[in-house]
Amino acid sequence: MCGAVMVNGAAQSGCTYVDTDGSARGVYECDYPSVSLPLSYSSFSSPIPQRMKIYNVHGQLPASNPTSTFSGFSGMGTLDPDYPASLEIRCSTGGTLLLFSGTFTGMSYLQELSIINCVISSGFTSSAFSAIGSLNYFLVYGGSLTTLANDAFTGLDIQKLTTVPDPKGELAMIGVTLPSTTLPQGLLYSQTNLVSVVLDNLGLTAVRADDFSQNTLLEKISLQYNAFTEISSTIFDGLDLLLSVNLMGTEWNCSCENIWIVNTANASGYEIETGYTCTTPALYEKRTGKEYYIKECEIPDPCISEGKGFRWGVECFILYNIIAYAVLLFTLIIGALALAIVCHVRRDLITDRERLMKKRNIAWMKVQQALLHGGGGGQRPPASTAPPMRKGW
Repeated sequence: MCGAVMVNGAAQSGCTYVDTDGSARGVYECDYPSVSLPLSYSSFSSPIPQRMKIYNVHGQLPASNPTSTFSGFSGMGTLDPDYPASLEIRCSTGGTLLLFSGTFTGMSYLQELSIINCVISSGFTSSAFSAIGSLNYFLVYGGSLTTLANDAFTGLDIQKLTTVPDPKGELAMIGVTLPSTTLPQGLLYSQTNLVSVVLDNLGLTAVRADDFSQNTLLEKISLQYNAFTEISSTIFDGLDLLLSVNLMGTEWNCSCENIWIVNTANASGYEIETGYTCTTPALYEKRTGKEYYIKECEIPDPCISEGKGFRWGVECFILYNIIAYAVLLFTLIIGALALAIVCHVRRDLITDRERLMKKRNIAWMKVQQALLHGGGGGQRPPASTAPPMRKGW
């Protein structure tokens, strides 16, 4: 709150309205130990509680017993499009958080949800966030989960919302201690509109081949600082929109088979944003997997290995381009032949005409000579020396 400006927004006891940028569009910050639940929508005004933070949390956010956590928020007024409708739950140092299936009832206006540094003793149970409906961004940062149901996100649709200033469609779990070193199978199956997933520093020792199989809109995957040493070569199958994969801080058992991602990334068009290193073999310890692959493995030419065409020098000639060029060349040859035939026929016609004209002139000269030498009954040749312009001459 350093540098914040206090304004006169009306707030429930234990909450303060803080204008962070001088625009009177700030955040209501509520000190959990000082607040008497429920937080009542009618207690906040000028502006509406579109953005809220509950901090110093150490305890429960009940659904109904002894009271609900939120009351009347289903009547949220018109949202300011310059800011996402957000809720941040931040625990005190070592603070626990107990959530219930109805904790977020009436909070369907939310577009972003963050849970930070909480020991979530309730874990994420079945359909824990279904009351919210859809989110543009969901962050769980730090802390721990005692349980994580494989259908915890069922009923929640994380998608790229176009009504917020920064559309993301992102689920981020960062630095959270999970109850297992693998994700529950099917955890992300319900998130068919997910665009970005960040699973950093979760202590994952393995990532299943089908963990992202239903997330066909994914453009970004981050798996930084996890403990797996290899991943399945089919893990990104069907992710045709994938643009980047971040593997920073992962250490691999490097072999030509395990480091398949180097060549696949080149052929498929997605980028490996940051390097991953080898833990074995010893010669390549702490060196990048890409360096290992370049030096130790034969990198197949995707131009040839995928049956696209053939390479001539540095150029890759694609099969359908070759066919197109062949058709164009054939067309040009046919056109050239047609032009040659036309020229030949025209030349023959002109030659025949000239021959006919020459023959007519010779015949007429003979007629004149005959008349001059007394032929034709003493008649004199006409004054004109040109042959008559009649058919046959």
